Amino acid sequence: MDANTSMFMATIRIRPPLIASTMGAVAFLLVVISVGGQLIKYVAGHDYVYGLLPLADTLFNVDREQNVTTVFSVFLLLCPAFFLAVIGLIKRQQRDPDQSKWAILTYGFLYLAIDEA
Repeated sequence: MDANTSMFMATIRIRPPLIASTMGAVAFLLVVISVGGQLIKYVAGHDYVYGLLPLADTLFNVDREQNVTTVFSVFLLLCPAFFLAVIGLIKRQQRDPDQSKWAILTYGFLYLAIDEA
């Protein structure tokens, strides 16, 4: 690199333990709410507990679609799609011959996220 050429370097700092523990805690919480609602409904025999059971069954049941658990699942698939797209753009700027593989992976994860939604 000569004196007349300037290069923009971007740095993305990621803390994998924090991200993994946060996503794991959210997933665990969603499963606990879902299983707790199912236990109250089917084991204890209560259909309506202070108005919370129908809400929990509608919003947090992991066996249903279009609820909070589905949104979380879509988010989990969009995260790698975003990072793969960033890697693909960086590889395109570097004129890497493998840039198309990153684009295929990006579109694959986008397809999975759309299919999950």
